[in-house]
Amino acid sequence: MKSQIENIDEKELDRTAAIIRSMTPAERTDPKILNASRRLRIANGSGTRVNDVNNLVDRFSLAAKMFKQVAKGGVPNVPGVPLPPGVGGGKKLKQQQPPNKKKSKSGNPAKRAAEESGESLRLPGQFKGLLDK
Repeated sequence: MKSQIENIDEKELDRTAAIIRSMTPAERTDPKILNASRRLRIANGSGTRVNDVNNLVDRFSLAAKMFKQVAKGGVPNVPGVPLPPGVGGGKKLKQQQPPNKKKSKSGNPAKRAAEESGESLRLPGQFKGLLDK
């Protein structure tokens, strides 16, 4: 851990802080609202490139996903980070299956009556016989 702390690039931290400071509070709260023009504005305001902003947003979303997985009790599979002894490789918890959904009913009264009676829908004149096959 000490070697990793010593290898931290201070300039990279400064660039990251500049990018974050160039965001509005709403953008900091919800990075999903960052479209191309917002990313360009943030890059210009922070003195970085749009690529740098995109990389920061991608890293943030990946970290958020990992934290959610850890909060649920799972251990994320992160390359380069060894798992503690006795962690991982155990049985996965079964996810609860949602109860069977009932088929939705039509809003058309004639079609609903046909569905409930189990009959096929009767079509007027010119369409007669097309769906009977």
